[in-house]
Amino acid sequence: MPLGAFSDQPARARGPMLWRIVVWMLLLVSAFGSLQYIKHMQNVWGQLRDNPSLQPAELDALHGMLGWDAAYLLVVFVLIVICAGCIMRQGWARPCMRVAAVLLAIWLLITGYLQLRDLQAMGANSAAILAQAQQQGTAGAAQMLARLQRGYQLALLFKAIGCIGSLWLTWKLGDPAVRAQFRTRR
Repeated sequence: MPLGAFSDQPARARGPMLWRIVVWMLLLVSAFGSLQYIKHMQNVWGQLRDNPSLQPAELDALHGMLGWDAAYLLVVFVLIVICAGCIMRQGWARPCMRVAAVLLAIWLLITGYLQLRDLQAMGANSAAILAQAQQQGTAGAAQMLARLQRGYQLALLFKAIGCIGSLWLTWKLGDPAVRAQFRTRR
């Protein structure tokens, strides 16, 4: 037998490993998202600190936002750890990444559906929104509404790309050639 048969190093694939690039992108997007959640938490905390005379309903809403931000931050941290383990081709990270990618795809589908529903409602009510803005004397309401709709459309496009990428990553990490690249724990 060749000496390489006893190596505990993972098998090397020929050519670029696109799945690793997708995992790197997911890691970078997760890190950026964690910074956004931290910034939002700081803003909410500042609102709680600077406004001692808030109503109980407002306090509950701000505490709820803090709770959701903390939960999202925890999920993003776990995703970052899984991505790092997957990039280093640790055996435990491959099945974790497959589960995380499926859950991410489901989350993107649900939030994309909700966003699409909001976009459709905004389109159906655009005439009423513009009329109300004109009554209030808001200049540029049509441009603001168009920019908001474009933002929603762009977000839906990114969610669709992310969903397809997550499902592709789940499929690719199940491939025997990719599976052989991961180190297993002894």
